[in-house]
Amino acid sequence: MTLDDAPQSRLDDHPGVDPNLLVVHQQDIQAFVNALWAAGAQAISLQGQRLISTTGIKCVGNTVVLEGVPYSPPYRIEAVGDVDMMRASLAGSQSVQIYEEYVDAYDLGLSVDDATDLDIPAYNVTPQLEFAKPLN
Repeated sequence: MTLDDAPQSRLDDHPGVDPNLLVVHQQDIQAFVNALWAAGAQAISLQGQRLISTTGIKCVGNTVVLEGVPYSPPYRIEAVGDVDMMRASLAGSQSVQIYEEYVDAYDLGLSVDDATDLDIPAYNVTPQLEFAKPLN
């Protein structure tokens, strides 16, 4: 699937609208990724980078940063798993539904396509995990 900012012309079409409503935010991407995980996706990538359960998707200005690398829209999310379950999970996600309302209202970009041959790379970053320690 691909998520993209609304065309700049939408600002002219909707005078007074908050420009933040016309861009893809971290929480939008996270909503789609979470719905895919909830559907049992076996592998997910964003902008060609493999995601794992501890991957942080961070918004910095008008970009998203993964493992220290900034990416600009459009944002491409790929997932391997049961297509029907993933589509059902996306349809049932309240956060995805809100994004779709903005697609209709402000022309945010959204396309979802099925693929039969995806190449999602292995995760190649050493996780930096921290853990809790008991109090003395």
